[in-house]
Amino acid sequence: MMRMAILSFLAWPRVCAGVILILATLLFADPVEPSVDPQPNEPPIEDALATLQAEYAALVGELDAIETELLHPASSRVVVYLSMDVKEPLDIQSMDLEIDGRAAAHLLYTAHEANALFMGGVQQAYLGNLEPGVHRLRATLRSLGKRGKTVTREAELEFEKVFASMVLECAISGAGGNAKPTLVVRVVR
Repeated sequence: MMRMAILSFLAWPRVCAGVILILATLLFADPVEPSVDPQPNEPPIEDALATLQAEYAALVGELDAIETELLHPASSRVVVYLSMDVKEPLDIQSMDLEIDGRAAAHLLYTAHEANALFMGGVQQAYLGNLEPGVHRLRATLRSLGKRGKTVTREAELEFEKVFASMVLECAISGAGGNAKPTLVVRVVR
């Protein structure tokens, strides 16, 4: 124990000298200023941010396309669109799609969405996969008539799904006047 105390006592001056040397160096040294070297060729941060946002949007689009291709391969993909070609606006409330007796989609419509269809818009109502073979699509459209009563229109289509992508259309059409709009389901390709 005595030996350790003597060694500690002998090391003390060296430790103090080291601490004093470090403090003196810090206190009396010239302050170093950070060198800011503006690079004239570097674009402003706003431009860099806009570029990153554009790259991000492109990557999200590519990722969405890859996801769709993986979840719904072209060999089994079935897409159903809804369109409207009528002379007067139709107050669509809802549409149900059944494929082979099973519910495939249930869509509710706001006045804004119904107006968009009336103005020529087309809506993707269903995107899914089907095995090749014969299938039956049943579409049920509910709308409000002129006197506020619910009017239901139905259409069915039996189609053969082949080993390729298939597009179907539910088209609401009418001649105007007193003629009631009809719902037709057809194969587009």
